[in-house]
Amino acid sequence: MDAKNPVTVTIWHFYNSVQQTAFDILVEKFNETEGQKRGIVIESISQGSFNELSKKIAAAAEKKSGAEPLPDVFVAYPDSAYPLYKQGLLVNFSRYLAKEETDQYARGYFSEGEFYTKKFFLFPFADSTELFILNKTEWDLFSGATGVSLDDLATWEGVAKTAARYYNWTDSLTPEPDDGRPFFGRDSLSNYFIVGCRQLGSKIPDSIATFSVENFVDENILYTLWENHYLPYIQGHFGAVCKFRNDDFRTGELIAFCSSSEGSPYFSPYVVKPDGSSELVDVLILPMPNFADAEYKFAVAQKVGMAITKSTPEKEYASTVFLKWFTEVENNTIFCVTAGYLPSREAAHTIQNIQNYIALPQAGISDIQTQALFTALDTIQTYQRHTSHAFDNSYNIRVFLEESLQEKARKDRDAVIRLMDLGVPREEALSYYVSKQNYLNWRDSFRKDLYSML
Repeated sequence: MDAKNPVTVTIWHFYNSVQQTAFDILVEKFNETEGQKRGIVIESISQGSFNELSKKIAAAAEKKSGAEPLPDVFVAYPDSAYPLYKQGLLVNFSRYLAKEETDQYARGYFSEGEFYTKKFFLFPFADSTELFILNKTEWDLFSGATGVSLDDLATWEGVAKTAARYYNWTDSLTPEPDDGRPFFGRDSLSNYFIVGCRQLGSKIPDSIATFSVENFVDENILYTLWENHYLPYIQGHFGAVCKFRNDDFRTGELIAFCSSSEGSPYFSPYVVKPDGSSELVDVLILPMPNFADAEYKFAVAQKVGMAITKSTPEKEYASTVFLKWFTEVENNTIFCVTAGYLPSREAAHTIQNIQNYIALPQAGISDIQTQALFTALDTIQTYQRHTSHAFDNSYNIRVFLEESLQEKARKDRDAVIRLMDLGVPREEALSYYVSKQNYLNWRDSFRKDLYSML
């Protein structure tokens, strides 16, 4: 590397707002210090959302008309990086890392990007899991009136029963019949499927060698998943109005939701009322529920990494120089804690390290985000963590799991509301949708569609 003739490395990511600012600050710091010394310039570009980034990466890899060239580095999850690995477009950067360097990262952090080899194709730089977020101000009113307890939120069965009680309680507050409000909503139905299967005894989907449709159509597992999401949803006990459940929480549509811990910088203590005014509420961050019959407490591991695309030896080497610098304890802590992640190195993965950074005046970490970070850290230390390894078509299978049950639930809830608006009594409007036959029809369709993707 020559400081007088620097190498420019382009990075595409999907960060916006607080997260983009945190990322850009670190990039600027690198360019002014290590980059200037080593002759490396990092240029970072946000491509909007993760889906937008994934589409642009796919278009670039396929050299579609009008697509930009592949960046030197892009932020990815295993499912989105795997197709480029299969096309031979990713750099195996294991030769740039000595064993004593990889040993400094949290255990297992490189495994997702090995893609069934002993080589590294995804550089881990951040970690997250899922959290349960509760409007405690509204909860306290509800709890005082009905006697529900936070212990009721420890299982998905408990959440479903609590949501039914909340609907009935809010319905009783007005003379209008059947106008109860939904209690809970969730992002990522794919995680609900995958982690739920692990909690209920299945190891699917886990790898290319073990993926099996039969595990998803196990009657006990699949019906339990249906019973604790679809049935509450079509009855109005669960809900989803905005694009993200955090927005439903902020507008008061829901008083509880679950989401990735990386979303914590956007969790708000204010609820906007219909008249435009806002109310400050207490927010409580809880660990994710498990199923009552769970064999083990499982939580999702959502590690995010950076993939290096094949270009020139100089650019590939420069990319690894930046990534190693970016994941040094201090630098990685600054970015991850600000952006809502947990750091990747073992030495940074401690309560004390995170506390030390949060205590700095310039950190500006909110109380809600602090709660989220420590709850996430406790989760990854006390739960078994499910890591989904990428395999052929795993990205499309994850999308299918994300949409299959949720789209049916949304469509069927709309149908129930239309019937009620026509004067059909609520129980009659729900009768087909809560029936076992409706479940069996969906199960058969689910099985057929899943088979077609293998």
